[in-house]
Amino acid sequence: MLKTRVVTALILLAILLPIVFWLPAIYLSIFFLLIVVIAAWEWVRLIFSGSRRAEWIYVTLCLFVILGLLWINKPILEFALLFLAAAFWIFTAPFLLAQGMGLTLQKWSIYYCGFGLILLPATWFALIYLRHIGLIFLLSTVALVWVADIGAYFIGKAFGKHRLAPQISPGKSIEGALGGLLLCYVYAVLCTIYLPLDATLFGSKSFTGL
Repeated sequence: MLKTRVVTALILLAILLPIVFWLPAIYLSIFFLLIVVIAAWEWVRLIFSGSRRAEWIYVTLCLFVILGLLWINKPILEFALLFLAAAFWIFTAPFLLAQGMGLTLQKWSIYYCGFGLILLPATWFALIYLRHIGLIFLLSTVALVWVADIGAYFIGKAFGKHRLAPQISPGKSIEGALGGLLLCYVYAVLCTIYLPLDATLFGSKSFTGL
């Protein structure tokens, strides 16, 4: 499992870093769009397993949302999408996690499809906004996810005893989640010490309206 994660991360970095540092911004936008398309394809495969038609329709709808908002060119609509995504993670996701396996993909397929059409396009727009703020801002924010995953994995492996959500992911533990959170705090402190205060998610720019 660890070997697979490391190899996957190295491959993604080998693709991402040259695009970020050497190519115009449009190539990074296309790369992120490709990632979102793959995520949409994987998501619909979970919901409608084996339905090729559903896969193509869903991926097309996801692209339609992104390209449609770009064509309309109304930033308020894009921020509204981001607001809906944030509201989902704050209010709806905890409810879904609390229900465990009670909310089956088949029974709630329409709802899960709707969530995906909000969250996946919002992810693309969020990444583009982060790049617009600054290259270090983007990389340091993306690295935050990796840091959380690394902390949760290793601390969970070493000290994990209490299951976090056994019905959803038996391998996750409360100790691992706390470990990931703790490592994120350490990472945030290091960013404020060693990087310019206006260059990362944890600096002054985040508190002055960007």
